[in-house]
Amino acid sequence: MKLNYVKTLINETNYSLEEFKTLDMQREIYPKHVANLVKDFQEVGCCLSPLTVILTSVYDKKPTLYIIDGHQRRAAALELSKLNNEPFPLNIIIFRLQDDTLDNIATYLDKTNNMRRDWIYKDYIQKNSGVGTNCDDYKFFAGVKIRLSNLSDSYLLSLLTESCSMKNFKKGQFKRLKNKELLEARICLFEQVKRQKRGTNGLPGNMGIRKFISCISNLNATEIYAFIDILKEFLIVNSFSKDEDEIEITTNQLIEQLYETI
Repeated sequence: MKLNYVKTLINETNYSLEEFKTLDMQREIYPKHVANLVKDFQEVGCCLSPLTVILTSVYDKKPTLYIIDGHQRRAAALELSKLNNEPFPLNIIIFRLQDDTLDNIATYLDKTNNMRRDWIYKDYIQKNSGVGTNCDDYKFFAGVKIRLSNLSDSYLLSLLTESCSMKNFKKGQFKRLKNKELLEARICLFEQVKRQKRGTNGLPGNMGIRKFISCISNLNATEIYAFIDILKEFLIVNSFSKDEDEIEITTNQLIEQLYETI
């Protein structure tokens, strides 16, 4: 499916955003997402991502402009245009397919969606490690993630800070605990748990991890190191282990030991 670009328009005034139609196969407009885009556009002053539009005769039997990518951005730009009483600038790429068929349009959409990837924690860590006032905190997070590779990002976030939502983490607002001794004690505790032979990743199940983090949230460094000593006295094994000399201890028993330590 070879592409034949007709025209590339940068802030072109000959086209109005209202005349671009939306394909039925596109996702619906999400008001919350549009509202966030409006806020971002206001802060930045423009939208850096271009609006991708296809010129096709498939739907209307005459050349018509349809948005392939960016209908949420178009909605946000239209809203800003009304608020400011002037057109909000959007970069626009207009193209047509060499073979203008419905199947080719669907194939093009599938391929562009496959090329797109949602951001994951690694992306936000990389971005915020290079810019912002908290870049050192994100570099620290990345380092601990290597040490505790089998701990999920959300649990790791709860472990390293008193309070930081995923939303704020993505925005670059993550700050590690100021108490370095306490921070290192928490990490050492989970490194010890990681050494145990339970499950496929060395950690208790999700409920067990939540209990662990909840329990240690009120412990100081000395108390945490005391619990680490308790952990070292036990060897957690998989429930299917046949070695009778190994001691199996459940997550609940570990938590009970932790409570006794407090």
